Formats: sequence, C-alpha cells, structure tokens
Amino acid sequence: MQKNWQEQIASFDDRMHTQKNFDIIKRRLEIDGHTAYLYMINGFAKDDILEKVTRFILLHKGEHIQPGITPEEFLARYVTYTEASVSQDFDYISRRLLTGSVVLFVDLFMPAILLDAWAYPSRGIEEPDDEKVLRGAHDGFSEILVNNTALIRRRIRSEDLIMEMHTVGSRSKTFVVLAYLNEKVDRDFLQRLQHKLDNLQVNSLTMAQESLNEALVEKGWYNPFPKVRYTERPDAAAARYGGDRRKRYGNLRSHFVLQARRVGADT
Repeated sequence: MQKNWQEQIASFDDRMHTQKNFDIIKRRLEIDGHTAYLYMINGFAKDDILEKVTRFILLHKGEHIQPGITPEEFLARYVTYTEASVSQDFDYISRRLLTGSVVLFVDLFMPAILLDAWAYPSRGIEEPDDEKVLRGAHDGFSEILVNNTALIRRRIRSEDLIMEMHTVGSRSKTFVVLAYLNEKVDRDFLQRLQHKLDNLQVNSLTMAQESLNEALVEKGWYNPFPKVRYTERPDAAAARYGGDRRKRYGNLRSHFVLQARRVGADT
C-alpha cells in the first residue's frame, strides 16, 4: 500500500503541477511515525484554523494510530474542524483544491481528507452604489457566494427554502446556486432549469451572471422587455417570495439564481 500511496502522491503532483505553480503549497508532515502531505492554495487557506488543526493532529496525546484505521475514523478522532469530508475521486479533489479547500493525504489510507478552511479576498457587504435606499437594510451582495446565501437565509427562515449547488463551466468550474421555495416553485420549469444548468456547454463564465444568462436564455426574436431582473440587494431578492405575490401573479416562477456579487431572478 505504501508504494501505491507514493505513486498516488506523485500522480497528484503531476496533475496539479506543484513544481511549476508557486501558489500551490505542498507541506510534508510526520504524524505518529506516518507521512502526510498538506496541499493548499496560497491566499485561500485560513492560516489560523489550519494551524489549530495541524497542531492538534501533530501534538495529539493518546494511543498510537492503529495501522488499519479508516479515513472516516481518522477524521472523527484526529480532525477537529467541522467542515471536513473524505473523497477518493481525483477530479473532485483537484476541483476542491482549486476552489480553496485544504487537501490532506495520509499514508494510512488512499482517500484524501478535504477541509473547507478557505477565505477568498473580498469586500464587505456594504450597500450597492446603484441601489441606495433611505429606509430598510443597507447591506448588499458581495463576491463570496456563501455570504450571499447567508444573507438570503437571514431573511427567509423557512425549511421550504432550497439552495441547490451547481457547477458550470468546463474550465472555470463556477459555482451557481439555484434557490427556490419548495412549496411554491413551478416543478416543470425547475426541472428544465436544473437540466440546463447541469448540461451547459461552456468553458467559463468570465462575465459572471451575463455569461450565464446568455447560455440559459434561448436566442429568438428581439424583445425590448427584460427577461431577467438583477439586484444586489438581499432584501429585494427575498421580497420576491412574499406570501401573496404568487397569488397575484400567476406566471411568477419562485426561484432565483445566485452567483457572486449579483442575483438574477427570472421574471
């Protein structure tokens, strides 16, 4: 197994070009006589959290690590970070690393442990310049997707609010969240939109929501009316799910697509 594990590490190094990419950090660790490697993107990893996790693993006092320990047992006993998982899919592991997750390989088992200890460089959630108001909340969407979903959850505290994660773009691997109210959504329209998101043939979404809309909306005759409503305000996006709006407007599809910075809501 040790030989296969070393070959796996070498294969992963070749895949991620760790010798050429200066911003991909590979760190060797010794854990109770066993070899481990940490991979992370410089600038994405949370240094304070990563230091606490590695310190607990390296300075763990107790019985020695059993040779036949499974990755799930190792995760439960030695990794204190909450947002952690196990995977053996190289495509998924490399995608998560490039997204910002920390990857841990231990020579006790073949799968990798993934830690979502990342933080993107970003602005705050200040009020958007083109949608200023005198009354109401003064926060706005930012470039961090999880911040945007949290701002929506803060206003719609319902178990019917579903947020589905999709990955779009063969190269950019852009995260897109399809959010909808389970009790209100148009099921046929939802299935068509899910199918479109999962089968988009694009390399990247370089222009964020504009590129996504061009890929989703079918080309046809010129229509002067907008097909998509944009907003950078979480209260405006949440307001589209008011209790009576579905009754007053029968053709309103209760969903919106979340990306970084801006929300596009189908009208």
